[in-house]
Amino acid sequence: MSSRVVLTMLGVALAVSAIILAAADVDEEERGRSSRADDTTEHHDPVATVLPVPVLKTYRALFPGHQIWQVSQTGRENDAEFEMIIFHPKTSSSQGQQVGRAHVLTLMNYKLLVKGTGEVIREQAHPIAEDAVPKTVKDAVARWKRPLQGRTCSVEWLAHQEVGAERLYAVYIELTAIEGYRATLKTDGTFVKGANAFEKYQPKNP
Repeated sequence: MSSRVVLTMLGVALAVSAIILAAADVDEEERGRSSRADDTTEHHDPVATVLPVPVLKTYRALFPGHQIWQVSQTGRENDAEFEMIIFHPKTSSSQGQQVGRAHVLTLMNYKLLVKGTGEVIREQAHPIAEDAVPKTVKDAVARWKRPLQGRTCSVEWLAHQEVGAERLYAVYIELTAIEGYRATLKTDGTFVKGANAFEKYQPKNP
C-alpha cells in the first residue's frame, strides 16, 4: 500500500474522530441544558431568589416542594428578619377570611419567620411528610398505637414552632369518621401534656 493511500486513510480516520467528539460535546451540552431546565421546572420559586443563603436553606428544609408567595424583610444582614408566606403549588385547599365587607379566598398558606442567620423565630403549623418526623417522635406514637393493631387508620403529621419555644409535632390518628386521636410531642418523643396524652376527637360529623 502506498504512503499516499496510508496518509489519506489516516486523514479520514482523524476527521471521523473529530466529528464524533464534536457530536459528543454537543450531546453533553444539550443534556446539561435539559438538566438545568428540569431543575428550574421542578422547583420554580422566583420570590425565593431574594433570600440570603441561610434563610433559603431553612425555608427549603422546612417546606420542601413549596413556593413563596410573599417576603417581608425588616432589619439588615444577621439582624434582619424575613417573614414568608408559603404555599404548595399542587394544593387543592383554600382558606377564606372577611376583610371589611369582602370575603377573600386564597390558597392554603403558612407563615414562616426566620432570622438572617437562618434561625427559626416562628413556624406556623403545617402538614409534613412522615419522613420529616424525628424517629423518637414516631417511636413514641408507634408504642401508643400498639393496642390499635389490626384497625385501619390514617395518620397526619404537622409541625409548628412558637416564638421562644422548641419545635413541636402534632399527630392526628383517624380511625373512623367519628373516632380519632390527636397529640402533640416534643422532638425527644415526650408528650406535651404528659405520658400517652392522646386526646380523643371527632374527625367529621356523622
